[in-house]
Amino acid sequence: ENNTVTFHDGAVVTLSGNAGNHRLAVDDGAEVTITLNNFTAILAAESWSSTITLNGSASATIILAEGTTNNLTAGRESSAIRVPQDATLTITGSGTLNAGIENGNSLAASAVIGSQYAQSYGDIYILGGTINFDFNTTSYNRNCAAIGTGIWGTEGTDNGIIVISNATLDCGGLNIGGINQSQYSNVIIDNATVNN
Repeated sequence: ENNTVTFHDGAVVTLSGNAGNHRLAVDDGAEVTITLNNFTAILAAESWSSTITLNGSASATIILAEGTTNNLTAGRESSAIRVPQDATLTITGSGTLNAGIENGNSLAASAVIGSQYAQSYGDIYILGGTINFDFNTTSYNRNCAAIGTGIWGTEGTDNGIIVISNATLDCGGLNIGGINQSQYSNVIIDNATVNN
């Protein structure tokens, strides 16, 4: 439906090549493992869609295969990987992920990895790999976070935990957690390189 490929509970898949305008989703309550092996999914700003969406209480482990470069770009006000309040995301492996948002001229923005603006995010574990974040906008407003939540008037206040360990992150000038209300974020960084 709407060019969306949905993964169900127990799915173990490897993705490679170019997905075109297809979106990926994980069923509510499902536990899945997805290996990215030189995989690209780039959505236009006007798609208004996240590249990968974890629905409800979904749990996804994304493995960045060794020696690979993977690209996930979302449309405006969306996320490269959407992690809502009850969901859990774990990223492991030693490959590279370029994650971004094409936000057009929208004033509101979601996190590149995390929740939609003004909503709480779930548990996010970055336990390996290199992740480069990018936020492209023609608006004066950069209400975007690399990991966590964006803002449009308010931020989510009932957030999960963000753990970054054994990974390298280039945040492209974006914050981790939220935009300007860090008291709502629980971020642990251990043995990791994080460049703003």
